[in-house]
Amino acid sequence: MKRSGLIAVVGAVFLLQGCDADSIDQVKALSAGESSIGQAFESRTDCVQGAWRSFEDAAGRDVVLYSCKLPETELAILTDKFRTHSNEMVKQNTTLRWRKAHRDDVARVMSEMSIRDVELLYVWRISDGATPQLADVEVKTATTFSSFSYSVSEPEKFVALAYSDTLPDLWPQSLFPQLDKNAGALYRQLSAL
Repeated sequence: MKRSGLIAVVGAVFLLQGCDADSIDQVKALSAGESSIGQAFESRTDCVQGAWRSFEDAAGRDVVLYSCKLPETELAILTDKFRTHSNEMVKQNTTLRWRKAHRDDVARVMSEMSIRDVELLYVWRISDGATPQLADVEVKTATTFSSFSYSVSEPEKFVALAYSDTLPDLWPQSLFPQLDKNAGALYRQLSAL
């Protein structure tokens, strides 16, 4: 009796793993330019440490999740672009006299600001065996002044980036407004100068 129960549990686990693998394989097989999503995502150099997972949501749909992180080189590029963006915001919102008086302090605060981590989470849903549908792309970010996450407004463009190698170009439109919203500590520090 115990042995048959154990066999049933092991069988169920393998069956579930098989379903998970099938769902992931369905998403990987989707077309992405001249290759498949799987090929495009697995050959990326702009988003590394990729991992595929699958689970069932509360509505009984299969959900496939692909996550990856920006490498240090991309984070450094983004940090430089955000510093330039922040300096422009300071320039637009202060007087020349104030900037001259606080030039060294502003430079110090900006040099301490960095984007430490960016993780992308791509989410597909599969309903009743239909073709997987992209449901969301979420960005999780950690900076020297805050940590936050948000869903991008045009997830298809972020999937297209996997095979077009233009990742940094979308960030100013997507990430920087979110950084500005969550940069209260940074801007308070600048205001206190």
